[in-house]
Amino acid sequence: MNQQQEKEIGIIKNFFKTLKLSIKQIKPGDKPDVIVKMFDNSLIGIEVREYFVDENPNKNGSPGQNLFGFWTKVQENIESLRTEYSELSNICTYIKLKKDELKKVATNPIVKILASEIVSFVKNNSENAVSDTIIIPEWKERIFRVFPNYPHMNKYVSQIDIYKTCLCNPTKWNANVNASFIGINYVQLAKIIKEKNYKAQYYKLDGIDELWLLIASPHDNIFNAMHPFPDQIDFSNSNIQESCKCSKFDKIYFWSSSPHEWYKLIWPYK
Repeated sequence: MNQQQEKEIGIIKNFFKTLKLSIKQIKPGDKPDVIVKMFDNSLIGIEVREYFVDENPNKNGSPGQNLFGFWTKVQENIESLRTEYSELSNICTYIKLKKDELKKVATNPIVKILASEIVSFVKNNSENAVSDTIIIPEWKERIFRVFPNYPHMNKYVSQIDIYKTCLCNPTKWNANVNASFIGINYVQLAKIIKEKNYKAQYYKLDGIDELWLLIASPHDNIFNAMHPFPDQIDFSNSNIQESCKCSKFDKIYFWSSSPHEWYKLIWPYK
């Protein structure tokens, strides 16, 4: 079982807990993603689709999730490099990325070099700040906005705050890869359902009694988190319901995980 399949099965298990339904057996599928066997021996095929709060119906993917994934890789490289320097054991940072610049490029090729530049810059400037921007006295915090001889930082970082802490091995160095709860975009949700309806025509349904679509907000990070007010969401919206007509799915659910745990049966709408 690969990482994606493990995640999908975890989502389904938590979803069924919210439904207060017991599962006899669960296993990864192909199309659909997961096969669930109930205690009456009926089989439910479930297609899982994560919902990201910043998805644009006219573009593919979540820019926030993409940025979060990029920074997670940079962060992992930073942590690996950081262990080589004992002088960084009581240093933490907050990095402000130039998000618009990062959206323009393929980010995978710059992960390692950006991490290397950040670690080198912090190492060289944590004791003697040479920035010509802002220097805070008594060396508790230093803020930099220019990065001589660090081309990738100059291009993709607008500011770095360096802090001293009394803790050894403090928390990971963080960046501005967050967002506030935006809620559900009805047009985007309708687009997701239409796309899944089309793909469901080609699913392998031999022996499956029911086919479900689960649109999930599992709260792995801020971009796939949902607010706790389902009553404020109009799932009877014409865009959504129109997309459900002639659906190949017997049931379509929207589910939000804890801490804001709730679910709604979108189709058939009641």
